[in-house]
Amino acid sequence: MKPPRYAVNHYLCPVGVSLETFTGVVAAAGFDGIGLTQAALDEMPLPSLMALLRDRGLGVSSVNTAGFFLSSDGRQSERNERFLRAAVELQAPALNVIVGAAGPSLPLAEARRLAEAGLTSFARRAQDAGVQLVIEPLWMANVFTKSCFQSIAQLRDIFARIPGLKLNLDYYHLWCDPDLGKVLRGEDLPIGLLQLCDVTWPESPNQAARAPLGEGKLSVLAELAAAGHVNGEYCVELELFIDQLPGRNYTDLIQAAARQLFL
Repeated sequence: MKPPRYAVNHYLCPVGVSLETFTGVVAAAGFDGIGLTQAALDEMPLPSLMALLRDRGLGVSSVNTAGFFLSSDGRQSERNERFLRAAVELQAPALNVIVGAAGPSLPLAEARRLAEAGLTSFARRAQDAGVQLVIEPLWMANVFTKSCFQSIAQLRDIFARIPGLKLNLDYYHLWCDPDLGKVLRGEDLPIGLLQLCDVTWPESPNQAARAPLGEGKLSVLAELAAAGHVNGEYCVELELFIDQLPGRNYTDLIQAAARQLFL
């Protein structure tokens, strides 16, 4: 199956809702792909998962998430290899990578050096396996907890040193990046995955949170239009987290997103 164009990430699936049910809702709404998480991979063996997606007419937009190269968890390397194997078997066009972070006791420059070293090694294995890595920089608040890579400009030098990488442009994390417009116009780093949500906040942008399409104080679709976004050969993926949207119905959110995207 060819790579999907519009997908929904499995992070929107509530606990207790089966992958079979969730993929049925995604396909019925008009999406042609799904971003797979560890929870999705845990639910059924890969052959069964592949058969389900084939029956639904869905492709895999991304596998989420490898990396975390500074983790002290000895099982992280095993998880990374599992994600890599899954990306190969599922013919996923993107394996998402968040490089990880160290606490504030380690100088940030050293954390970034170590994260890049880990990424370099993993990128070689991915290249040998024929898997496309997409690197996701995260909002600055995550610098000591999840990722010490924050900006498009920072990744520019890293991409020059590590061949074959592409950007996971998650609007929630990059909405205020000064180079966002250039990337959307195809004038900067290559995009390998475009993750959509609106952005909102209760009082201040320092409290930024994801919002469903059409409900945020910042509209991602308006941003794409204003920036002169040039469609590329990559998937556009809705990324919302159901645990961050209390009281909301995932089916309604998926159907509303499909309407926003004119599917």
